[in-house]
Amino acid sequence: MRRALGLLVAAASTVGSIATAGPPAYPRWHSDNAVQVRLGGFFPDGGGELWDGNEAFFTMDASDFDGFILGFSLLHSVSEHVEIGLNLDHYDETSSSSYRDPIPGFPDVIPEDADGFPIVHDTRVATWPLTVDVRFLPWPRARGPRSTQPLFYFGGGVGIVSWKYEEVGDFIEFTANPVIIRDQFQDTGTAFEAHVLAGLELPLTPRTNALFEGRWSSADDELGGDFAGFGKIDLSGTSVFTGLSFRF
Repeated sequence: MRRALGLLVAAASTVGSIATAGPPAYPRWHSDNAVQVRLGGFFPDGGGELWDGNEAFFTMDASDFDGFILGFSLLHSVSEHVEIGLNLDHYDETSSSSYRDPIPGFPDVIPEDADGFPIVHDTRVATWPLTVDVRFLPWPRARGPRSTQPLFYFGGGVGIVSWKYEEVGDFIEFTANPVIIRDQFQDTGTAFEAHVLAGLELPLTPRTNALFEGRWSSADDELGGDFAGFGKIDLSGTSVFTGLSFRF
C-alpha cells in the first residue's frame, strides 16, 4: 500500500512539473537559409543619352519597355536582424516604333516607305543582374508557435548587370539621297549595379512565406559595337515582385 501511494505521489509530481513548464520552448533565432522565387514587373527610368535620342527620333517612350522580370534569391541569416541575399534576375522586352514626323534635324525627309507606310523597327533591351544585398529585419523572424507573424525587411546591395541592346528592322540612311535599308544593330556589355529594396513576407506555413518586394536599381554603361559614339545606356529602373520563400 505504501509502495502504491509512493508511485501515485511521484506520478502526480511529474504531471505537475509538466503542467508548470508549459509548451516546449522554441529558439528565437538560429542560422538558416531560404530560396526565393520572384515574378514581377520592371519599369525602366528611361534617362540618359540613348533613351533621350530614341524618344526624340522615334515614336518611343521608356514606358513601352515596362515588362516582366523573373528573379531567384538565396538567403542566409547571420543574426536575428540581418540576412544576406544572393540574387539572379532576368528581364527581356521588345517594342516597335517608327520615325517621328517631322524627323528632328531632317524636316524635308518623309518618314514613310514607297507605299506610304511608317518605317518600323523593333528595339530589344535585355538584362541579367547578379547582385548581393544585406537585408535588415526590424524585428526577429518568428519561430515555432509565433511563425504566423508577418515580417518586414529593407536593405541594399551591389552587383553586376549583363545587358544586350538591339535594333532590328527598317531604317533611313541619311545620305544626300536618303534611302530605306533593312539592318540589325546590337551591343552588349556588363555594368556595375547598386540597388535598394524593401519587402514583406506573409507566412503560409512554418517554412513557406508569400513575399512582396520592391526594388530600385541604378546602372549605366558606355555604348560600343554598332552604337559606338551614342553615349551611355541607362539600365536603371524600379522592380515590383511577388513570389514564394522556402526556408530550410
